[in-house]
Amino acid sequence: MTLTTTLLLAATAAAPDLSPRDRGDLAVRARDILRRHCADCHGDKPRRGDVSVLDHGKLTATAYPVPLVDPADPPRSLLLELLRDGSMPPGGRPRPTAAEVKTLADWVAAGAPGYPSRFDDRFAADAAFTDWQTQYSVDKPAMRYLSFAHLLRDGAPVPDLRAAEARLRAALQAGAGKEVPLVAADPAATVFRLDLRKAGWDKGDLFDRVEKGGVKNNAHPLTAFDVILLEYPFADATWTGDAGKNLPKLAGVRKVPVVRADWLADTLAAGTSLSDDVRALVALQAPGDPPCGPRPGRFFHGPAAGRPAEAWYAADPEGGGFTAEVVTGDTFATPAAEVKAKQAHKLRVTSDRPLRLRALRVLADGHTTPQPLERDAIPAGTTTLGPRANVPFVAAVTGDGDSERDYFVLFASEAEVPVPTILRSRHNPLCEDRTKHPLSRFLFEPTDPSFDPSRLVRRVVPVTVRK
Repeated sequence: MTLTTTLLLAATAAAPDLSPRDRGDLAVRARDILRRHCADCHGDKPRRGDVSVLDHGKLTATAYPVPLVDPADPPRSLLLELLRDGSMPPGGRPRPTAAEVKTLADWVAAGAPGYPSRFDDRFAADAAFTDWQTQYSVDKPAMRYLSFAHLLRDGAPVPDLRAAEARLRAALQAGAGKEVPLVAADPAATVFRLDLRKAGWDKGDLFDRVEKGGVKNNAHPLTAFDVILLEYPFADATWTGDAGKNLPKLAGVRKVPVVRADWLADTLAAGTSLSDDVRALVALQAPGDPPCGPRPGRFFHGPAAGRPAEAWYAADPEGGGFTAEVVTGDTFATPAAEVKAKQAHKLRVTSDRPLRLRALRVLADGHTTPQPLERDAIPAGTTTLGPRANVPFVAAVTGDGDSERDYFVLFASEAEVPVPTILRSRHNPLCEDRTKHPLSRFLFEPTDPSFDPSRLVRRVVPVTVRK
């Protein structure tokens, strides 16, 4: 008896009691082995026979006299027999190692958990939709989906999904302040179901709505998970076509049927600004008077989160051709990354085409307001702008430090841009701890259904203000 045969018989003697992660890892590794060693002849378009090793349904079908993969009777699986006697792969092709053969045998013994023909966004959306359909109607509004599927790329090493899942669970705990259960939504455990209620992220009355300087209504229906989605940089670029339509009822504030789990793990990790914000929003649900907000410095994430400020927005679909910078000097011709308190400065905007503009001003404490500009339409070329005609901006340091970082946020489009709605969390704005503030966020609520925020060109212009 050969070593390979011994390993096969030992692995297929009994199906072990495996966790979803164990079974998922077996499915991912089995697919990778079969793709590398068998897909040249038995791939998407089989050159020999009619079975593709990437078609899990056909590979595990019972229609053949001897099943290729038989989870009910693993030693009877023809696939394992062909590997055992050396018939496959044929000729001088590289053969799987003994460890890889054992992995395939373990996979069959575990019930041959499924895998897709491709781990891509369409698969993730379909897996999420299939799982969502099995939920009770009363539960569906609270379900959200997270995916690692995009990390599995053919031709690249198989990523450590166990470690990735552990980081995700730790980040969810950091943001929720408690352990948050995840449920695998596909056999390969690359897509997970998150119940917002279990995280305390399902309440929709956390924000006041502020527009043009005043409160317009008592509360805005924005959940803590919606605040996470406002930071999601892949929403507009990734979920298009049929895949983006699978989960319309799970859209929330952004039409994102599935969130990339590795992004969430990094962005929501303990110690990040977003994690602090989300916990502060959860605290609003406690009985009693509204608590004080978290400390400032929340609106944009810096190097600690691995993302520059500009990544708060999706990538510009319209490409380059639009730049903005702070300028100072008698004629406002000198670019400046920092200014002194009360020093006059303006914004210099350069565009390769006529554009409509909107702007926000984000102060160092997170306070956010619409920023009027002297012109909301600019021609192609270079334009210097202040808040009103011939009037510059003037900033001040309001805290106890020697400097603060403020931001201008510019939105440009060839079409009319609606005024962003400012959202202010319902924390106590009169807290005795003056280092704490309500959260500020913004979103677009257009009255024109043809408005497409994904077509906006966005620029974040930081400016350091020194005493």
